[in-house]
Amino acid sequence: MRKADKDNDFIFTFLRDLLAAYPVHDQSTDDLLSAATLRSNYSFSYWDSLIVSSAIHCQCHVLYSEDMQDGLFVYDSLQIVNPFKAKES
Repeated sequence: MRKADKDNDFIFTFLRDLLAAYPVHDQSTDDLLSAATLRSNYSFSYWDSLIVSSAIHCQCHVLYSEDMQDGLFVYDSLQIVNPFKAKES
C-alpha cells in the first residue's frame, strides 16, 4: 500500500466498508478438497481452483477472470468469463 500512498486508517476503513457492503465466503474444508479435485479435473492452478471452488459453493453462475479460460463451464454450473475479451458479433 506504500506505492498507492495509503495508510492503515485508509485500509481499515476500506475493508470495513467492503465487508459491510458485500457477503464474504469463509474458506471451508470442503472448499480445499473441492479445489484439489478441480485442479485435477480442469488443470487449474491450485489458487485458481480455490477461487472456482468458492464460487461454486456460493452458487455463483458467472466468475469474471482475465486469467482463466474464457467461456469455460465448470461442472455445468459456473461459467468463466473474461470481461476484457471483445464479444463476437
